[in-house]
Amino acid sequence: MNTEVNLLQETLIIHLKQLNVTMTKNARINFVKTLLEKQNYKCVFGKNVGHIYCTSQLQWGYIKPLSRKEEQSVENLYLLCAICKAEIYI
Repeated sequence: MNTEVNLLQETLIIHLKQLNVTMTKNARINFVKTLLEKQNYKCVFGKNVGHIYCTSQLQWGYIKPLSRKEEQSVENLYLLCAICKAEIYI
């Protein structure tokens, strides 16, 4: 298994617990692979600036940050680079 997919499926567990969502390991792997393909293996927000500021390692983030106290769901989870995530969560 790809190490990036494995790392992302493991860190996905934390977010799923916060959302009270249960997924098997295979379901998490499929979720990660689908999202990576959908995002072209790049940061979801970096596309707006041609990925010139993006770092290569992706991490989980919400389209609507948790700090906004809005209801979260699995559909709001995306893969972001650290730089874009920091800008969104400020």
